[in-house]
Amino acid sequence: MAALNEEELRWSSTSTQLGNVAKPLNPEESNSVDLLNPAPKAIWVMGGGTMKVTLMGGSTVQFTGLPDDLYIDWLRIKRLWSTGTTATIIGIY
Repeated sequence: MAALNEEELRWSSTSTQLGNVAKPLNPEESNSVDLLNPAPKAIWVMGGGTMKVTLMGGSTVQFTGLPDDLYIDWLRIKRLWSTGTTATIIGIY
């Protein structure tokens, strides 16, 4: 997953509003690698399907039947698993 560059990191950490930075969250090789630091403040499911994630508290859960164009701002994730994820996900910082 591409790291936030200096300007993106500044916008993400200094703003209280969402949507200043958006990055695709690619699940390749993420079965053992956490997402960027900071973690996304929200996620957008562009292409529906299944999403397996590890939450900030350490629980791992798989969401199935997610529709296209779903915005989730109540779920904080630290890992997007490649095994068990078919949805296309964008991280909102």
